[in-house]
Amino acid sequence: MILRYEHGELVEQRTYREALCLEADVSPVLSIVGAGGKTTTALHLAQEFVNAKIAVAVTTSTHMQIETEPWFLLEESMEKLREILEREKQVWFGIPEPLKEPGGVRKMRMVSSPFFRKVCALQIPVIIEADGARRMSCKVPGEHEPVLFPETTGVLAVYGLDAVGKSIQEHCFRPEKVAEVLKKQQSDCLEAEDIVTLAMDKRGGRKGVSEDQNYWIILNKADNKKRIEIAKYICEKISERERLCILVTSHTSEGVQT
Repeated sequence: MILRYEHGELVEQRTYREALCLEADVSPVLSIVGAGGKTTTALHLAQEFVNAKIAVAVTTSTHMQIETEPWFLLEESMEKLREILEREKQVWFGIPEPLKEPGGVRKMRMVSSPFFRKVCALQIPVIIEADGARRMSCKVPGEHEPVLFPETTGVLAVYGLDAVGKSIQEHCFRPEKVAEVLKKQQSDCLEAEDIVTLAMDKRGGRKGVSEDQNYWIILNKADNKKRIEIAKYICEKISERERLCILVTSHTSEGVQT
């Protein structure tokens, strides 16, 4: 489910590309920040390009989990990158990190800037997971986050609606920074108004976003009617302050629950 907030209503969209007005953009460079669904968003967005027969590259400017899919490239080889794009129509690339624990999750880190620029020079869509959150649903970036490449044309800030009504300490990454921005205690609950603040604040979702880059907000995990109502309230409050593109999404296999 992908909904876009338009004139006080949540309007269903076919794709992220439609919702973000990307269908005419040949080579957007999209950085995904925040928490509560960055990788899921990247997966769905990449698949949309593949479905449209458009080759797409996905990478990280921090760290990302390595999967066993045939479209992963774990070295800086333009020859192999082109081969994977030709075969799979998508490539997820990075440099593998050594395993910290036996049997642990394998992760990859960002490639060198020269190699990244070579990928951008292919004039294809590039999607970047530009923030870490350790699977939490909400966050405020640290001192050196997010890592936004200069080539970035748009930033998608993701927030998990499941964090609303839950304690900052237990459901937010970098809870001390979240509490600082919100002027709350870490033991306090995160409210809908707090998502508005975090999404709009330049210490939050807008950190590092320049005036020439698009800024979109994604309210993810709208998995039931109550969360959709919360999302609409957040959309209304944000729109009172500034006109922004806001999406409300859910990717549960069962669909939105009552």
